Amino acid sequence: MQTRSKGISIVFIPVRGKTRTFQISSLVSYLLLISLFAVIFFSVQFFSNLRQIKLNYLALSSFSEEEKQELLSEELSVIQEELSDIQKMHDENKQLTSGISTSDQNIRKKLGLRENKYQYAVNTKNQRFAPVNLTLSPASIFELKESITKQNQSLNQRTRNLMIYSMAVDDFKAEQNKMPFGYPYGNKYSISPGFGWRRHPIFGTPDYHTGVDISVPYGYGLKATGDGRVVEAGWSGGYGYMIKLYHRDGIESLYAHCSELLVDVGDVVRRGDIIAKAGYSGTATESHVHYEIIYNNEKVDPEKVNEAIEKARAK
Repeated sequence: MQTRSKGISIVFIPVRGKTRTFQISSLVSYLLLISLFAVIFFSVQFFSNLRQIKLNYLALSSFSEEEKQELLSEELSVIQEELSDIQKMHDENKQLTSGISTSDQNIRKKLGLRENKYQYAVNTKNQRFAPVNLTLSPASIFELKESITKQNQSLNQRTRNLMIYSMAVDDFKAEQNKMPFGYPYGNKYSISPGFGWRRHPIFGTPDYHTGVDISVPYGYGLKATGDGRVVEAGWSGGYGYMIKLYHRDGIESLYAHCSELLVDVGDVVRRGDIIAKAGYSGTATESHVHYEIIYNNEKVDPEKVNEAIEKARAK
């Protein structure tokens, strides 16, 4: 039993002699057909373009010299107008680039990041386009204009994104500044006693100290440790004259034993604002500030709060 081979068989029958048969495989047949179609396609394209070139040449050669000069003048005018538009857009792109660089540095500064020498695709030097010459064609000018236009769109999108980033950073910093950080006077080495159990300096009994005491000369200014609103201001028993600020998310700060209060209930204060003067009003033996941080009505250690914030910022 014989199996038929796939492909094409070519039989050559001479006038005299033996008949010859040539077998062409299906793969070779497909390749020959594809090659034939490719040759036909490119030939049609070539002769079509050649015909168009001939027609253009004949049409141009049929014009008088004056008509030719007029056509060239119109073409040159189009090129000049397009180059003028391109130059304006290029100058705009350079301005956008400068603005992007400034915005980028401002955002980095707000976030405490290192400065970055931002460079975009536009050359920011004092460059100008070359004067118009007859080697330029409208097609090349339109291609250049399309490239500059895409660049302009990209720069505008980048500018818009940076504007959104800047607003987001402002919101982030505003929330960050509301978090109490640092101390109303001095630093952690000025604290005595700290948070927790101690012996009461007046009554001599065990006492749970709900804040930290910082020695401050009488009458010196006390700073708000975070942005907030004054929710209490006045006399409060053993605290003497005290101020309480609400910051955010159930977080408050308290400043006690003041000699004078400089803000009233409802006032909005910023971190670093002087809100009171130190003293020893209430239950106190010397001039100092009793400083507390309160979270959801529970007293927390200000030193631990500061340590946690410092660790978070170091990451």
